[in-house]
Amino acid sequence: MDQFDVFVSYASVDRAVVRPFVERLRADGFRVWFDEQRMAGGRPAMQQLADGIENSAHLVACLTDAYLQRAWTGFELQVSRYLDPAGRSGRTIPVLFERLTGPVPAEIRFLALCDLTDDATYDLEYRKIVGSITRPVPSASPEPLQDACVAPFQHLDEPAVALFKTHQAVSALLRHQDGTGGPTLEKLVHSGEVPPHLRAPLATVQAYARGTEDDAVITIRSVAPALSALMMLAQWALPGETPDPWTEVFDSLPDNGDGTKAISGTTFTVRGPQLGRTGLGPRYAGHDLLRGEPVSVHLVGLPEDRDEAFFAEIARFSRIANAAVVSPVAAGPVSVDGKRRCLYVIMPTIDGDSAQDLVRRDGPLPARAAHEVCLGIARALRAFHEAQPPIVHGDVTPANVVVGRHGAVRVLCIAREMADVPVDDVTGTAASRVDSFLFGSPEHRSGQPPTPRTDLFALSAVLHFLLTGEYPTADDVAASPLRHCATAAEACAVLERHVADLPAGSRLTAVRRRSRIPVPRPVTADGLMLVHSVEVQARQAWPLADDRVLVWELGSDTLAVLDGDDLGWRDDRPVPVRRSVVGRRPRRRRRVGRRRAVLLRSRRGGRAPARRHRRRPRVRR
Repeated sequence: MDQFDVFVSYASVDRAVVRPFVERLRADGFRVWFDEQRMAGGRPAMQQLADGIENSAHLVACLTDAYLQRAWTGFELQVSRYLDPAGRSGRTIPVLFERLTGPVPAEIRFLALCDLTDDATYDLEYRKIVGSITRPVPSASPEPLQDACVAPFQHLDEPAVALFKTHQAVSALLRHQDGTGGPTLEKLVHSGEVPPHLRAPLATVQAYARGTEDDAVITIRSVAPALSALMMLAQWALPGETPDPWTEVFDSLPDNGDGTKAISGTTFTVRGPQLGRTGLGPRYAGHDLLRGEPVSVHLVGLPEDRDEAFFAEIARFSRIANAAVVSPVAAGPVSVDGKRRCLYVIMPTIDGDSAQDLVRRDGPLPARAAHEVCLGIARALRAFHEAQPPIVHGDVTPANVVVGRHGAVRVLCIAREMADVPVDDVTGTAASRVDSFLFGSPEHRSGQPPTPRTDLFALSAVLHFLLTGEYPTADDVAASPLRHCATAAEACAVLERHVADLPAGSRLTAVRRRSRIPVPRPVTADGLMLVHSVEVQARQAWPLADDRVLVWELGSDTLAVLDGDDLGWRDDRPVPVRRSVVGRRPRRRRRVGRRRAVLLRSRRGGRAPARRHRRRPRVRR
């Protein structure tokens, strides 16, 4: 690694002002790191900046108003100050290049300033700077790997330093070789054989290394995904150091004695093992004892002071009644022995896999199947954006999209609060935070509130992921066929055209059928063999002609027609189907009134009933 006498830290808009100073330093024989000559193509920008600072004896901070307003110059300044916090080696040299309208940053206020704003004293001030430069570059011995992985979390009050230490830790992890003598993570990256669960954290740290936008915001929340990615990589490199916290939480739940666990204070039970992970956290099969129905139970890790915001989000999403949306049924705290451990969210039963699990298990989807999944997402987003008042999902990721057994696509609600959790508040949310970062728009990453365009950006990013299996970059999203869509309705129209033009052989139902595990065919005592069966989670089903079946879906309260293994039709409009009891005759003597159960389609514009639970109808006798 090359060694330098001076790293010149400046705002890019001031390059013309700073360049003569750099040229004079070089003419005087100093080795100068200046991005115009040192930044090489093909290498992550942040990695080059961090390496340049670390391998330079001094950093000259070229102070201007623009310098004080840029996040990445602040990053460079904080890293230099971290390497010499007391200023004993004179590593950081602040130099005024223009009169400031604001105060000097607090972290360098105690250092003496050199002033190059006056031509009359320029030479004198320049000689002071040169006199402060010592040639030897301080050498630093590398930290042990475990200490390097812990170091970023010791600087959460200095986000730029935490980001710099994260870069150092990831660099050490890439070179790490475990005791088995297997390949390093760096070799796995180059060979394309990275384990699936490490692709997301690696893509996250690479995205941070690439980014040097002047309008970036470096706060503890904005760097939290990088810290989460580091946690996930460290768990791989240092096995046994950080066990999965959810296993311990699940094991601590009260045991019902029948293989299920109880959620104290509720009528819900939960059964292991984990069925997968969504943006909320681990998902388990459960049962609602009050209603006698299966449910999907999600355990959620949030700090206690975020409960109110989370439950407000529950209430906001619960009013969406749409066949393409999985809305929450109930939520509350999970307490064991009087101690709050986490939160639970009860969802309608989810008969399928997340889009993320599909791609990880089976690889990229065929073109038509990928577009069909995104069409289902776009329809759900249209329901969100056209609600009154409009709702922004804010966290559209493959982990939050469920693809049913027969190809029905549904979007899982309530993960936005997960992505906004500070990294030091709670364990178990790393995967959610990383996914949210990878599919978030640049505006959302910088901390701005989500808008409908945030959801549309994520939709384009998800399409790229489904087609390629790779996490998207900004350039990938810019090349998406959805890039010109301003509304979810426009995205639906574009996706419908693409689906119609693509071969029917690669449709989503065909992909899901190939991914199912074959069911054994039992033979009865009479020698009859089961030729064909389809497992469906439904409230009720009715046979139709030509081996078709009309199904009243359990999880979504809507109708579907199954044609063998294929989904022939599904009522995906925002009109839930509900059961009611009508037409009771008046009693005569002791005769019981006649009851007639019918299916009614709501004509209230898709508005869900204003209650948390959809209760079973009561039949009066």
